[in-house]
Amino acid sequence: MLDWHKGGGRAPGPGSFGVRFFMMLNWNELEAQCLSCQKCALADKRTNVVFGVGPRDAEVMFIGEGPGENEDLQGEPFVGRGGKLLDDMLELIDLDRHKNVYIANIVMRARAALLAGADLVLELLSTM
Repeated sequence: MLDWHKGGGRAPGPGSFGVRFFMMLNWNELEAQCLSCQKCALADKRTNVVFGVGPRDAEVMFIGEGPGENEDLQGEPFVGRGGKLLDDMLELIDLDRHKNVYIANIVMRARAALLAGADLVLELLSTM
């Protein structure tokens, strides 16, 4: 087990810090759970859940912070000017978001969270 802090303690387990963890058996189940999630009012503020794009068995995975307006509207991570730049850089090293790299975000509703305000962000955190 990896050290959680400099003192070498164990990583927090399920239920630590008020966070509930659950394990998905496969990508399809995880995606279905994310797409249907209505655990907080942030679900009402988003246009799309931005789950990920690319082959799920790719050897390379990029994880961004969260979707912006373009991502929310298109339902795909890293689109718009930033996505174009990423695609151009990936092409230089023979990677492509649709062929051999998986691209995702750590959260799927960042734009909605920003628009919703602090109260809804706290509500979202309390449902995790």
